[in-house]
Amino acid sequence: MKIIIYCIRDLVVLSLVAGFPAFPQVIKEYIRLGDRLIAIESNAGQVAPTADTVSPSSGSNSGTITFTYSDFDGATDLNVANILIAGGLDGTNACYLAYVRPANTLYLYSDDVSTAEALVVGSSGTIGTNNSRCQVNGAGTSVTTSGVTLALAVSFTFKTPFTGRRTIYAAVGDMAGVNSGWQSLGVRYLPMAPSLPNVPEVVSLSPARTAAERQTLTLVVSDPNGNADVNVVNLLINNGLDGGNACYLAYVRSTSAFYLVPDDGVGLTSFSGDPSAATNSQCKLYAAGTNAQLSGNTVTLNLDLEFLRPRFGGNRIVYGAVRDLANNNSGWQIMGTIGAQ
Repeated sequence: MKIIIYCIRDLVVLSLVAGFPAFPQVIKEYIRLGDRLIAIESNAGQVAPTADTVSPSSGSNSGTITFTYSDFDGATDLNVANILIAGGLDGTNACYLAYVRPANTLYLYSDDVSTAEALVVGSSGTIGTNNSRCQVNGAGTSVTTSGVTLALAVSFTFKTPFTGRRTIYAAVGDMAGVNSGWQSLGVRYLPMAPSLPNVPEVVSLSPARTAAERQTLTLVVSDPNGNADVNVVNLLINNGLDGGNACYLAYVRSTSAFYLVPDDGVGLTSFSGDPSAATNSQCKLYAAGTNAQLSGNTVTLNLDLEFLRPRFGGNRIVYGAVRDLANNNSGWQIMGTIGAQ
């Protein structure tokens, strides 16, 4: 069996470290905005502010989402908090916002990120005329600070062209320019395009967000031709669609076999080498709590996973995919996030 993962050739995220060892290093993260790359910089020698949580961490359609940030020097040291709801780290044709705390103003960027509309938090009205993906409503949008924490509640109305499963990213910088970097903290399940006939699909992931070191993830897929038509189910946990140095798994229905892909993203490791678990440097899949349940059109995978820290630390995205016996494929779907701190 050969499993192929297609890496995103366009920029997803690029991290560079510059500077001399004798001085604080400058870390840069880049987000693509059309044909431009915008850098977020932070000094590694300073305590960075953090993008902490998104609540709810998963949900569907429009509604209010609360973003929590913190700063060791107090909430008043925070400068700009960023929000990006998109299929990847690309601010174009996305729901991309910046909250400037000193001005108490929220900005929503246009589709091409060339302009931004402003909304003073606490005022009425809406912004989103030049964004085809989302609108921000003044009613329901608020900010509160307490000690080191800032909570920004944003009332979103998502528009029809914005469909499918999207990652919710957050980042924040302080008054000195030190930045948290982009963190994947949640998912939004927006209306899906109509399914193609006879194509399997990824239905759900539970829990959609976890920070537990060891956790059973339940992935459900379906096939209109019945569960016997399911061929391979994949689950990938990483910063983006890259099978290298990832927690990348495969289930083959015909043989009832589970596999873990090695660190280099090539080949398969099964329970045959170690009956208790399959392991790479990022995660361990335990045989005892891992199983598949077949019923009607669905296949439900229970995956008993341990995330191996600190190597596999930080916030990661959980993707799922399924392929049938005729090689019809759901494509990779954003299903959830983990926070392996």
